[in-house]
Amino acid sequence: MWLLVLLFFISFLASFVLTLLLAFCIFAFFVKDKLKRRNSDETTKDVFEAKVRELISPSESDDESSED
Repeated sequence: MWLLVLLFFISFLASFVLTLLLAFCIFAFFVKDKLKRRNSDETTKDVFEAKVRELISPSESDDESSED
């Protein structure tokens, strides 16, 4: 009798752990996807800012060289 109760308890515990593991994997997948999209947006923003700086910097250096 005790063996049957122990077996039931172990099977319940194993299914509970597997369910939590599956939920964690699904959650981690969505968080990773969200972070990936956010990082790609930041990268695009950084590239855009760098291009704007490149456009601004030559005009400043041209102004400085014309003063000399």
